Amino acid sequence: MTEPHVTAHWAEGPDNGRFTITLHGAEALPAGYRLAYTSQLRTLSGAISGAELQQVDGSFHLVAPLAEGPLSFTLTNLSFTPKHSNDGVMSAFLVLPDGTTQDIPTAPLSCDNPPVDDTPPPPAPPAPGLGLSPMPAEIALTGTAAAPAGFSLPPNASAALRAAFATAATLFATLFPDQPQLFGAGPVQLCHVPEDMGEGYRLAFQADAVTIHASGPGLLYALITLAQATHHARQNPALFTYPAAGSTIADSPRFQWRGAHLDVARRFYPMDDLRRFLAIMAWHKLNRFHWHLTDDEAWRIEIRAFPALTETGATRGWGQAMPPLLGDGAAGQSGHYSQADAAALVAEAAALGIEVIPEIDIPAHSTAALRALPHLIDPDETPDSYISVHGFKNNALNPGLPATLDFVNTVLDELLPIFPARVFHLGGDEVARGAWDSSPAARRLNLPGNSAIQSAFMRRCQARLAAEGRIMGGWDECAEGDGVAAEDALIFAWQSADLAKMLSNVGYNVTFAPATAYYLDIAQSHGWHEPGASWAGMTPVQATYETEPSDWVGQAEKLAGVQACIWSETLASKAIFDHQVFPRLCAVAETGWSQPGARHWPRFAALSAHFPRL
Repeated sequence: MTEPHVTAHWAEGPDNGRFTITLHGAEALPAGYRLAYTSQLRTLSGAISGAELQQVDGSFHLVAPLAEGPLSFTLTNLSFTPKHSNDGVMSAFLVLPDGTTQDIPTAPLSCDNPPVDDTPPPPAPPAPGLGLSPMPAEIALTGTAAAPAGFSLPPNASAALRAAFATAATLFATLFPDQPQLFGAGPVQLCHVPEDMGEGYRLAFQADAVTIHASGPGLLYALITLAQATHHARQNPALFTYPAAGSTIADSPRFQWRGAHLDVARRFYPMDDLRRFLAIMAWHKLNRFHWHLTDDEAWRIEIRAFPALTETGATRGWGQAMPPLLGDGAAGQSGHYSQADAAALVAEAAALGIEVIPEIDIPAHSTAALRALPHLIDPDETPDSYISVHGFKNNALNPGLPATLDFVNTVLDELLPIFPARVFHLGGDEVARGAWDSSPAARRLNLPGNSAIQSAFMRRCQARLAAEGRIMGGWDECAEGDGVAAEDALIFAWQSADLAKMLSNVGYNVTFAPATAYYLDIAQSHGWHEPGASWAGMTPVQATYETEPSDWVGQAEKLAGVQACIWSETLASKAIFDHQVFPRLCAVAETGWSQPGARHWPRFAALSAHFPRL
């Protein structure tokens, strides 16, 4: 007897083709069963043949057979054209007549004539050199020497050097727990000359000592540079070298904002994973952790005034307010961060020179919040009157309800004391066309359309932040319509590089984060079995590395820096996370720190195989 399992096939055709799902082993199932599955590929009009489509909720689907026997059904008028085998069924389970569920296996999506992997071969390795990334601004080498076993402090070491030394030791042990500690009782002594260089530093190498000119964050970055050069030369001396006596390194970052964004709403990352991620960021001199805490699929941060946000909004599963999504089985998943967790992470990040930038994504992407707090829904709005790009119905907070601004203010009341960074991100992206059209409360605002409604709402939220001495971060849709006030905003330009240029030219400070180069969930090749999303094309590592922000931002003084964005819909395992994120995250880090002339693709490619992973 065939055990129940699901296969899926895509065939070319009009309106993004035909998506056929087959349940094998259905003949042994009791009458009245239903099939639940998760997939980002859905029909836009309910077009299905061979089964009854009973529910679509984001990526969750529930179908019922039309007759006994084998079950195979086809969806048409699809939401997109699949490009990779992970675009099919992500998970599936049976809902049996007695109310129980049974998870069943799924297979990767198949198709006729799948495209082959077109990943370019790696470049030939360069001549041996320093194993550093990002690459420093100035390197003057007198030659090379054997890597030392480690570094020690003199008895009269300054308190600042002792603190940075301890942090570097913890960082190295976190990233390389199986390697001998570099910062302990090593033969090379570290000398410290306090010098205010911001994040910059200068290293002078002697045979048995290294003198560090730095203060503040530059002191830790100097130790990280020493650790990188020593670790790589020690691990692979045929490819990586260590500076000889008389050599110097002088360094400072190109951009102030060197960010990494992580979406923890689509998938929950335990605190230990976040700590290791911060350590990897510090190793590559990234200094802004953009923590995407809320989205349609989950609300992940504790708000004591609204416990339902995490009691209901952080849990997905069959029979829950939020259904299984994005590869969940019937049991779903649950997870959130307490305010104590957040405060601890902020402190740990600060020790690594990293600011934590929280994001509460509003007004759209609010499905989880609205299901947890239904009083935020206009009772007179037509249910299911619009659908978001990700398949959620009526997913935006309603600016016409007084409770909405009260909700935002309460959330800010609780979170602003925890997150001291000047920038607080409020999303502002992907409000669905037609949002609020059927809401009497929104119409009573007497504003000419949704763009004006959103602009007015985001400006009120921005004013609240400005009153606290903060700047509102927002995705580039925040500049649409009347836009938010440029003087109190940092806009994250994601939709196109050309848009980043336009935003800077009209006066916005911009963080460069184009989906076509810096979104790390995007697939790296056209190969059918390459994991990742395809809506922004494909981005091999070299394309990420060679993207130059100054080519796309018109007013250079308005370019705050760069940011890689990690969206988690397709990151179904740690192995896939590592494949997608590394080394592209490190490529963005090098762009953020190093001057264009210091970047060299063959050197980076040779070094990238040795970078730490999650």
